[in-house]
Amino acid sequence: MKRLLLLVGLVITIVGCTGDSAFPTPTGKGTVRAIHAIKGAPDIAFLIEETGLDAMSYKTSSVSRRWDDFEYRFNFEVGFLGEIELRRVASRLLKVDANRDYTFVLTGAVTSPTITIWETDERIFDGTEMNFEARFAHTAPSLGAVDVYFADPSTPPAVGEERGTLNFGELLNPIDFEAGDYVLTMTTAGDPADVIFQSDTAAYAAQNALIIPIFDGDETDVAPYVVRLLNGISGLTALPDVRFSPTIRFFQASIDLPPSDVYDDEMLTNQVLANHMYGDISGDFSVPLGSIAYAYTAVGNTSAVQFTGNFAPIVGNHSNFVVVGNEGSRATISYIPDRRSISTLAKVDFFHASTNHELLDLYVVDAGESIAEVNPTLSLSFSLVSPNVTLEAGSYDIYLTTLDEKTVVSGPLRHDVVLGDSTEFIILDEVDPATAEIKAIPTL
Repeated sequence: MKRLLLLVGLVITIVGCTGDSAFPTPTGKGTVRAIHAIKGAPDIAFLIEETGLDAMSYKTSSVSRRWDDFEYRFNFEVGFLGEIELRRVASRLLKVDANRDYTFVLTGAVTSPTITIWETDERIFDGTEMNFEARFAHTAPSLGAVDVYFADPSTPPAVGEERGTLNFGELLNPIDFEAGDYVLTMTTAGDPADVIFQSDTAAYAAQNALIIPIFDGDETDVAPYVVRLLNGISGLTALPDVRFSPTIRFFQASIDLPPSDVYDDEMLTNQVLANHMYGDISGDFSVPLGSIAYAYTAVGNTSAVQFTGNFAPIVGNHSNFVVVGNEGSRATISYIPDRRSISTLAKVDFFHASTNHELLDLYVVDAGESIAEVNPTLSLSFSLVSPNVTLEAGSYDIYLTTLDEKTVVSGPLRHDVVLGDSTEFIILDEVDPATAEIKAIPTL
């Protein structure tokens, strides 16, 4: 049987941040961190010598740590399906100098990453400053040169007002700004009208030293490019593009809810979906921020409201919105789907919406293989989405059984995958309450 793994992240040993070592007495410490900027790559483990520090997913960083001013070998490792141990994919020797700040940036191919090191002086605040420091960076290989504008919300981009120009892999020199509200805009170099990214107005606090890189967006993002804020305390946080609205995708998984028209306004004048029936899955709809009440009415009859469900969009993200349960216990569940493609594996996940089966065992086995002598791949709980199941390229059969038994509720469902696939499934009730349907969610 091909090797199956749950995508639960890389397990590594965490060490203290003191940098204690058997070296001679140090004269000071420097700060070191790493950024994972390889789109489509799995998690990457960051190590100092042979000791694990952090596991980083795409568009995230390790924790910033201070180390004694000695020479260390920093290593990067990745888990590949079919390999028992993590594979070392990159390594770099670095002499840490006192009061210096180092950022390892991984780009290129996951099997042989390119390592760029950004190095500057550490920024130390004494607690009285009213300003913060920002360093802007470019980690999006699909982009050419960009101009960076960072200004008061009332100040539009204009030639000559850019903070600097960045090519891929570059970091601007540190710039100090007074604490306050700012908008970050990135444009094609030399053309302030060609906006690539634009943030909403955000408040920036004093006494922070920030690195602000732009990344290529992936399948989980609503915008083609995303920006993250990195500081030494909280790591990378999202700075969404204000021009791209979050989305919602509707799933009708309540078997006794009649076909419905769906409205998103109190007066029931703005119809979102017509004749939304059991088992239907919509495409993505852009939605504004703020709480939305969706009313499900009888088809063609707004005086007969059958169900109402509330939804709160999450900025920068896609969401799935699922109606589950039966009359008297009907509810909506919203969650952010993991649509990201990973080049080294295929993955599947399952949303359990079958009211008739609160708990189920899931089997994902090689095509044609019996489940009689194998353990479940995982168990599914009603109204929850499963962890990812990661797969090698090939052909598989999917089964559902009653919990802790081999009584088949659904399957086998044949599922063929290639590396990079990311497939969502939903488990639905059938008319026969002893069975259920495993339904693949169409890829958008």
